[in-house]
Amino acid sequence: MRSILLILGLTGIFSVLCSCTKKDCDCTFYNAAGEEVPSYSGLKEEMRVNDCSELNTSDTTGYFICK
Repeated sequence: MRSILLILGLTGIFSVLCSCTKKDCDCTFYNAAGEEVPSYSGLKEEMRVNDCSELNTSDTTGYFICK
């Protein structure tokens, strides 16, 4: 009985730790002219970042803004 409770407890702790490090980030892509491109925009699920803004990128074709 103790081993079952121990396993359940460890599983619960592990699942809480994993869920804290993953986030869903809503990212929008804008072209070089600053117009939103819906086909590249969308939800990035279970990203391992502290803040979605870490996913912001920029290059010559456009840029991502993530929240």
